Amino acid sequence: SFFLLYVGLEVGFAGWVPTYGEELSFSDAGVAWLTATFWIGFTSGRLLASAIAHRYRPKVVLEASCALTIVAALVLVIGDGRTAPVWGGTALIGVAVAPQFPVMLSYLERRIHVTGYATSWFIGAAGLGGLVFPWLMGRWIDGWSEAARPWSILGLGVATVASFALTNRRLGG
Repeated sequence: SFFLLYVGLEVGFAGWVPTYGEELSFSDAGVAWLTATFWIGFTSGRLLASAIAHRYRPKVVLEASCALTIVAALVLVIGDGRTAPVWGGTALIGVAVAPQFPVMLSYLERRIHVTGYATSWFIGAAGLGGLVFPWLMGRWIDGWSEAARPWSILGLGVATVASFALTNRRLGG
């Protein structure tokens, strides 16, 4: 369930961030830069994770990454569409979510024998999350308002943390 939720969070945010910028009346250039800010943060987060992967256990990196995702989502929720929190929260979401997928694979490899069959389930769940959650976010936002977007990110972030905590507990971490 971790991969399902994580990819739903990542793809949901990345896919909807341009619309979020438009709804907040950003210019076309502002929307493009807001989207780029997420991807720059994401790339930076992957590079940072790669650099620290040799110093910290995967569990520690995942815990920090998940916690930072919640903080970033709270910045967006509390910021309530104000410019500085939108930019800061967007960059922070990118940095925070970036390490989660590869580090979770590393974490699992240390805990269980990861076969090709198991990996296919992880990838299948990830694909399903990338398909379902952005669509659900769109439905929820259409039914409520643009203010629902940060709340949906927060909800998926909390669900991802809970999924990791359950996995960690099940694997004796």
